[in-house]
Amino acid sequence: MKKLFTFCFTTMLGLSVMAQPGIQFSPHIAIDWSKTDSVQMTKSPIKSQILFIGNYHKVAALDGNGKPAGPYVSKASNDFIGFTPDSSGGDLGWITVNLETQLKSDSLGDGGGMIVFKVRRDASNDSLIIVDQNLADGRSGKYFNIDFENTVGETWNNCGGIISPTGEIWTAEEYPPAKNSSIYSIFRNDTMDVIIGKRGGLKDRVSSSYTPAFKGQVIRRYENVGYMVQVDPRTAKAMRKQYNWGRMAFEGGVLMPDKKTVYLFEDGTPGLFTKFVANTANDFTSGKLFAYKHGLKDPTNGNWVELNTGDLNEMLHVADSAFKKGASCYVRLEWGTEINGKVYIAETGHDAAGTNLSTAPARGAVIAPHHYLRAALQGTTPTSSSYKDYYGRVLMFDPATDSVRVFLEGGPATDSVDLSTANYPAKHLSNTDGLGKFSCNGKDYLILQEDLNGKTYGRNAKGYYNNQCEMYLLDVSIANPTIDSMIRIFVGPKGAELTGGMGTPDGKSILVNVQHPTASQFPYSSGYAVTYAMTGFDSISDLRSLDFPISWENYNVPQAPSDSKIKKQVLFIGGYDKVAVTNRYGQPNGMAVSKAANDFIGYTADTVTGTPDLAWITINQETQSADDSIGDGGGMSVFKVRRGAMDTLVVVSQTLADGRTGKFFNIDFENTVGETWNNCGGIIGPDGEIWTAEEYPPASYAGIRTPFNKDTCDFMIGYGNLDWLMPSGLPFDNDTIKRVHNIGYMVQVDPKQAKAIRKQYNWGRMSFEGGVIMPDNKTVYLFEDGTPGLLTKFVATTAGDFNSGNLYAYKHGLNDPTNGNWIMMDNSDLNEMIFLADSAYKKGATCYVRLEWGTEINGKVYFAETGHDAAGTNLATASLRGAVIAPHHYIRAAVKGTTPTSSTYNDYYGRILEYDPATDSVRIFLEGGPATDSVDLSLANYPAKHLSNPDGMGKITINGRNYMIIEEDLNGKTYGRNPKDNYNNQCEMYLLDMTIANPTISDLVRILVGPKGAEVTGAMGTPDGKTILVNIQHPTANIFPYQTGYGVTLALTGWDQNPTIIQEMAAEQFDVFKAWPNPVSRMITLNKVQDVAIYDMFGKLISVYPQTDKVDVSGFASGLYILMNEEGKTFKLIIQ
Repeated sequence: MKKLFTFCFTTMLGLSVMAQPGIQFSPHIAIDWSKTDSVQMTKSPIKSQILFIGNYHKVAALDGNGKPAGPYVSKASNDFIGFTPDSSGGDLGWITVNLETQLKSDSLGDGGGMIVFKVRRDASNDSLIIVDQNLADGRSGKYFNIDFENTVGETWNNCGGIISPTGEIWTAEEYPPAKNSSIYSIFRNDTMDVIIGKRGGLKDRVSSSYTPAFKGQVIRRYENVGYMVQVDPRTAKAMRKQYNWGRMAFEGGVLMPDKKTVYLFEDGTPGLFTKFVANTANDFTSGKLFAYKHGLKDPTNGNWVELNTGDLNEMLHVADSAFKKGASCYVRLEWGTEINGKVYIAETGHDAAGTNLSTAPARGAVIAPHHYLRAALQGTTPTSSSYKDYYGRVLMFDPATDSVRVFLEGGPATDSVDLSTANYPAKHLSNTDGLGKFSCNGKDYLILQEDLNGKTYGRNAKGYYNNQCEMYLLDVSIANPTIDSMIRIFVGPKGAELTGGMGTPDGKSILVNVQHPTASQFPYSSGYAVTYAMTGFDSISDLRSLDFPISWENYNVPQAPSDSKIKKQVLFIGGYDKVAVTNRYGQPNGMAVSKAANDFIGYTADTVTGTPDLAWITINQETQSADDSIGDGGGMSVFKVRRGAMDTLVVVSQTLADGRTGKFFNIDFENTVGETWNNCGGIIGPDGEIWTAEEYPPASYAGIRTPFNKDTCDFMIGYGNLDWLMPSGLPFDNDTIKRVHNIGYMVQVDPKQAKAIRKQYNWGRMSFEGGVIMPDNKTVYLFEDGTPGLLTKFVATTAGDFNSGNLYAYKHGLNDPTNGNWIMMDNSDLNEMIFLADSAYKKGATCYVRLEWGTEINGKVYFAETGHDAAGTNLATASLRGAVIAPHHYIRAAVKGTTPTSSTYNDYYGRILEYDPATDSVRIFLEGGPATDSVDLSLANYPAKHLSNPDGMGKITINGRNYMIIEEDLNGKTYGRNPKDNYNNQCEMYLLDMTIANPTISDLVRILVGPKGAEVTGAMGTPDGKTILVNIQHPTANIFPYQTGYGVTLALTGWDQNPTIIQEMAAEQFDVFKAWPNPVSRMITLNKVQDVAIYDMFGKLISVYPQTDKVDVSGFASGLYILMNEEGKTFKLIIQ
C-alpha cells in the first residue's frame, strides 16, 4: 500500500469547465440500493419537480353528455408522457400522461386513462409551471381527463404512445383482451358490439367529426381495444383509434419526421415490428401497413411485408396475419423513438423467451437473427425453453439500410441467480421498456427506462429485491455503445416502473413517469403514479458530472443529481391529481381522480406565435379498470406547461373546445375510438403528434370483462357516442370487430384538446410498447413488447397522413430488391392487422426479446430490447410460428454454450438496439449489464453502473448535443439487477452522449434512481434542452407521492446551464476523492480503485484497505470518521 500521510483538512477547489456541445455537466449518478422509498436522480444543477401524481391529483372531466364535470381524482399508473409544443410562443406546451390502469369509472370513463396539462417555463429558473387552462368544452383548471369511453370507445392498458414531429399524440393500448368476458367488469358490464366511428362505438349514438378507418363497421367490444389511439392534448379529447394500423399489444410507436411513416412495436413474445406509411403527410386515415421481415429484400417494399389495411379482420388479427406472411418476431418490443432518422426500439426481453418464441414458427414468424446469436452463445436455440432473455436490449432500425441491429445489449449478464451488492456492476441495464429522446445543446440522447421482468440475474442486487428501475441517457453519437456509455439520471423507488421518459424540445427538461410504486413515502406509495420533471440539463458543461451513486437504502423517494442547477418538480401524480373529464356524450363532466401508473410522456410544442406556453404533455396511465368517470380500460392525461422562474415548468390552466377547464385533462377513449388497454409507451411525431401504445392486448373477452365494465359487444370502427366521429378516410371505417380485437393498437390522441383521434388499425394489432416516427413524418417504426417481439414499420403514402401507407415487418438479411429487409404486410386486410404478429412470423419476420420504447437520433432508430429471464423458453415458440430469431441472440447464446431457443438461454439485462435506415440493419448499440453469474450480487461487489432491462427511451438535445435517455423497468432483481442487500426493485435513468459511436456501460450517466417498486418511464427532453420529463410508475415506497396507487410525473430542469463550478461530479471523471452514500450504514463506494484508510476523529488509524473501490463499514460503531486515500486527500464519513 502506498504511504498514507497524517490526515489534514484541505480546501476543495472548484473545477472550471469549458462550454461544449451537449449537456454541460456530468449528470450520472451511482445507485444507492438502500434508498427505495423515493427516486434517486441527478443532483444540482438539475431541478426536479413532481408535475402530476396519478390517483392523487384531480382532473377536470366531462360527463356522458360532454359537459364539464368534476374535478375527480385521476386514474393512476402514469406511463407514456406526450409533449405537444405550444406554437403560439407563450407556454411551452401540453403534456399528456398515460394512466396504465383499466377500471370502471363513472367520473373518468371506463377502461384506461390519460390526462393532459399545460406547462410554461418559469423565466427565473427554467422550472415548469403548470398553467390554468379554459378548454373549449367548458372545462377549466390545470389537469384534464381525456374521455375515451364516450368518444372512440374505452381504452385498455394505456401504456406507451407516439409523439409526432409536430406534437400530435397517440396512446398505445397494450395487451388487448381476446374476448368480451375479459372486459366485462371494467367496461361497466357493457359488451355491446361497437360501431366504429360512433361515440363509444354504440349503435344508437351519432357520429362526430373525427373519421377512423372502417367507419360504420361493427366489431365486438373487446375488439375495439388494442390500438394506437390519437388524442388532442390541446382540447384534452380522444380523436380516433387507428384501426388501420392494426390491433395488437401496442407498447409504443414512432412517427417519423416525414409525418407519414409510423413504426409500431408489439409488446409480445413473439412480438411484431410494423410500419404504417400514410398516403398524405399528417393524414393517417389512409396508407399502407407493413410488418418487418429481416432479409426479405423485396424489390418494392424492401424488408417489409405488406398487410391489407382495407381488411378489418386482418387489422383485428394483425400479428397473426403478419406472422403468416413470415414477419420477423421479437421478444417484447416496447417503446421506440426516432433520432436523426433512425428508429430505436426497446426489446425488453422475457425470462421465458425461448418458451414463448417456440410458438413463432408455427404461426409462420421468423425469429430475429440476434436471438439466434444470443441462443448460440447460451448453447441453445431461440425456441428452446432454456433460452432466456433476462435483460433485453435497445434495437436500432435504420431506414437507410432497412435493417435492425442490436444497438445496446442489456446487462451485463450474469449466471448468478442472486447477485450481491458487492459484485454488482456500476451500471446495469435490464428490460429496457420506455425509450425517449432528448436533444440538449446540439447533442442527441436516447432516454432508456427500465421495467424489470424480474429481480434475479443481476436485475436487482441480492438483498435489495425492491424492483427499483433506472433511467439512463445514452449519447446516440456513440456508434456502438456499451453499458458503460450510459448515464444514470434517475432511479425509481421501490416497486415502480420508470416510463414515459422524454426530453422537452428546448433541451432543458426531461419528463418521466414513476408508475405503480410501492414505497412507504407519498407520493411513491401504492396507488399513486408520479409524473416527474428534471430541468437544467442544458446548463451543465459535462453531463457526466451529474452521475451519482445509487442508494439502495433510500428507496422511498426518487434519487436524482444534487446539483443546484437541476430543479426537480412533480408535475402530475396519477391516481391523485384530478383531471377534467367528459361524459359519454363528450360534454364536460367535472373532475375525477386520474388513473395511475404514469408511463409514456408525450410532448406537443405550442407553436402559436406569441404564446407564453411551451407544450402539451400527455401521460399514459398503464392501468385498465372500469371507471364511469374517467372511462373504462386504459388511461391517458394531458396538461399544458410553460416555463416559469428559473426555467421550471408551470402547469397552466386551459379551456378546451369541449368546454372543459382546468390544468389536467382526461382523454376519453371509451366513447371515441373504443377502450384502450395497458397504455404503456407511445410515439411523439415530428410535429408533436401523439400516439399511445396498447400493450399486451387480451386474447379473449375474459381479459377485458372486468376493466370494460362487462361490455363485450362488438365494436364498429369509427364511431363513438353522439356527434363524435373519427376523421374521414380511415381504413376499416364502419367495419365491425370483436371488442377484444379493438385493443392492441397505436392510438392517436390530440393533446391540445385532450381527445382520442383514431386507433391505427392499419399499423396492426400487437403488444405495442413504443414507436418512432422519423423526421420525414412518413416512416413509423413500431416495437412489440413480446418474446418473440416484432419490429415493424409503417410508411405513409403522404407525409403526416397515416391513414394510408404500407406496413412492413423486419426480417434481417432479407435483402429484397424493393423492400430491403422488410416484409410487406397487407394492411388492407383487417384480419391480418388484428393478427399482425402471426402474419408477420408466418412470412419469416425477425423476432426479438421484448422490444420496448425507441427513439430517433441523427436518422437512426434506437430501441430497447428489454430482455427476459426466460428468453430461450419464449423464443422457442418463434420458430414454430415461422419467425427468425435476431442474430445477436445466437451470438449471446453461443457465448453461454446454449441456443436462443433453449430453456437455459436467459436475457437478464436486455440492451439498446440500433436500426440504421442507411444500412437497413439492426445491431446492438449498448448491451445491458455488466453481467454476473451470481444470482445475488452483494452491495460490496456491485458495480458503480449497471444497466438492466432498458425499457423507456427518450432523447434530449442540450446545447447542440444529442443525448439518449434510458430508463429501466426491471424484469427481476437477481443477477445484478439490484444488489442482494436491497431487492427493492429500484430502477434507474441514464443519459448517454450520442456522439459516442460505440458506447459502453461506463459511458452512461445516471441522473435518476426511482423509489422502491417503481418503474422509471416516459422520459423525454423538452425541445429547448432545459427539462427532462419522466414518470415514476407504480411505486411502493412509504413517502407521498411515491406510494402504492400513485404515478408521478417529474420534471428535471436546468440541463442547458453552463456552470463554471461543478459541485457534484461523477467520481470516475474527475480527480477528486469521493465516497457514497454518506451517511452510510453498510457499504461505501469510492470514486475509483485506490488505497484508503479509516481514522477516528482523534487521528487513530482504525483500518487499511488496499486497492479497492468498496469498503464494508457495517462493523463500525456509529460516529464521525475520516477517510483518507493514498494521495492524502480526506473525506468526512458519517457511519450510522
